[in-house]
Amino acid sequence: GVVWRGLDGVARRQRRTAAVQVWVDYYASATEITVTMAPLGIDKPKKPLLRTIVDLSTVVQDMAYVGFSSATGVLFTRHFVVGWSFALDRLAPMLNILSLHALPPIGPKSQSKVLQIVLPIASSTTVLSMGIIVYILVRRRLRYAEVHEDWEKAFGPHRFSYKDLFQATKGFSQKNLLGAGGFGSVYKGVLRKSHMEVAVKRVSHESIQGMKEFITEVASM
Repeated sequence: GVVWRGLDGVARRQRRTAAVQVWVDYYASATEITVTMAPLGIDKPKKPLLRTIVDLSTVVQDMAYVGFSSATGVLFTRHFVVGWSFALDRLAPMLNILSLHALPPIGPKSQSKVLQIVLPIASSTTVLSMGIIVYILVRRRLRYAEVHEDWEKAFGPHRFSYKDLFQATKGFSQKNLLGAGGFGSVYKGVLRKSHMEVAVKRVSHESIQGMKEFITEVASM
């Protein structure tokens, strides 16, 4: 296909939303293609907007299709084709302007200004809300994180879930009861994964012993 570049000047002169008419003419004898543009309803200007030499016989085959394409730059734009005519080896029929569809309505500038104000505020609010949620989740995780006691440094932080201990002692069965101490009862258990025999101390809430006595009892086990 044929592609034109360097139309920045044309785009800058067409900032307003208005219908325009474009004539694309190709002269096979001169291998010249011209592009002429004018506001809709104005006669075709004598001087074309673009003129270039290109042999379309090397580009377009005997069987070809005619279509439209457009592109935008960094700004948001919209393009509409409300009517077109095509002819081969003769002038294309003139468009009946009265039968053309009107361009879709474009919102007033006040709406764009509102969006310019609302969007940054909405974005900032969203980012702030996400930050607060992350802060709450992190704080909650730290709050409910396991706290390692000082006595664990000497004996190692061997921690098991209540479910594992419950299964190891067969539900703290009386058959597995080994004895009772100041902090509660001691049960024999077998860990499910390692099959290791352990003694499980079930602390009683009614105990009045202190941390020193608890460490002594753990060491004796």
